[in-house]
Amino acid sequence: MQPAYVLALDAGGRGGRCLIADAESGRLFRAFRPWSLKPAPGGGIDVDLPLVWERLCEAAREAMDAAGARPEQVLGIAATSIRHSTIVLDRGGTALMSASNRDSRAMIEAMEIGAGNASELYRRTGHWPGPLCAA
Repeated sequence: MQPAYVLALDAGGRGGRCLIADAESGRLFRAFRPWSLKPAPGGGIDVDLPLVWERLCEAAREAMDAAGARPEQVLGIAATSIRHSTIVLDRGGTALMSASNRDSRAMIEAMEIGAGNASELYRRTGHWPGPLCAA
């Protein structure tokens, strides 16, 4: 029987992790690559998406090398991230803006919406207006 693996990627606030598990033995292999989120004007926290992708790929390659895994042996991939991050894409899939869950640029807008029609927003979306849920 050919070896089989499952892989998980985690984009966290301080870096990216990859965990790969041997599906038969349960043996685990891990790798981590650090990054920093950058403060932005107005209480923002920007996410450098090309850097995040680069570091996640590095971590995945390291963990797969440690496991001796080849891409065709990976049965599935799971992903986790920085809680409620926001990435705004254009129609072509290009990121126009990315922000972590610590970004509070929408504070004024959240207060304005809350003062107006917060109950209707909650009824439609399941969320009260808040600066950390800008979308």
